[in-house]
Amino acid sequence: MSGPVKDPLRALQGARSRAQGGRLEEQIEASCALLTETGRADISKTPEPMKPVSQPNKSGQFRAVYTKKAEPDFKGVMLGGRAVMFEAKSTGTGRLNKDRVLPEQVKKLDSYTALGAHCFIVATFDGLRVYRIPWTVWRSMKQRYGRNYVTEADIKEYAVRFGPGFTPDLLRGIPTMYDINPLSNVSDVLTAFCGMPYGTQPETEEWRAAVYRFDRFMNWTTPERFVLVDGIRRERPNMENPIFTFMGVPITEDSASKLNEAMKKCGVSALEVAGVCERFAKIARATLDELPDGNKEEEHDD
Repeated sequence: MSGPVKDPLRALQGARSRAQGGRLEEQIEASCALLTETGRADISKTPEPMKPVSQPNKSGQFRAVYTKKAEPDFKGVMLGGRAVMFEAKSTGTGRLNKDRVLPEQVKKLDSYTALGAHCFIVATFDGLRVYRIPWTVWRSMKQRYGRNYVTEADIKEYAVRFGPGFTPDLLRGIPTMYDINPLSNVSDVLTAFCGMPYGTQPETEEWRAAVYRFDRFMNWTTPERFVLVDGIRRERPNMENPIFTFMGVPITEDSASKLNEAMKKCGVSALEVAGVCERFAKIARATLDELPDGNKEEEHDD
């Protein structure tokens, strides 16, 4: 006795969606390979969880079944040390439902986000255009869009640009410490230096935690770290041959030679160290000016 007749339209749509999803994963894997080659990141696909149901034969082969998926599709690390994790989703219906991400995956993405990782959903509606939706946006879908699904029109701002070989550049636009300059905005600085996840909106829990980290860091960096020789002599006239102070510690010719030896081993010069401090001071001043009033006085858990 034959089973129920399948709806041919739904069967065709399912086959098309599976093929589209397969192409998306191929594009992502090509993107990850390019990121590794260029030294920008090392990201790999999470193996599908399997459970053996038989003993291995003489050739080491055994039967296994796929178990319930609990991990997002891809994870790795970006240049600079930040973790990245994302789930790939494809749809041919014009809608991408929030419940497409399983509860176990939600927990994992929430956990990684709370620890400062960049998490997002990589999505396609037609197999051609690709979107990188920040996890903080996906998680608040109902509040942002008034419903538990998104359409392609909703997420235009998260479109991914393509690189060589029609490969999506999945990390383009996520600021790192190497991208920051005196013209960078506060969001980029908090993302690059203070553990704020990509796509975080102002006045959210993640934003306030990053501002608190920034304020703590500024409490350490704000005092002048380098003092001119004349200033040292005024403060400590009996000191022999002072050159400058670093973090309040006077540097004499003797200690400077030791510092110079250490910097040579690291391949940096005093000018480079001073230049970095000066550039960061400019960024810090601009960022503090841009922060909303009162944020720096609040305390939040890291």
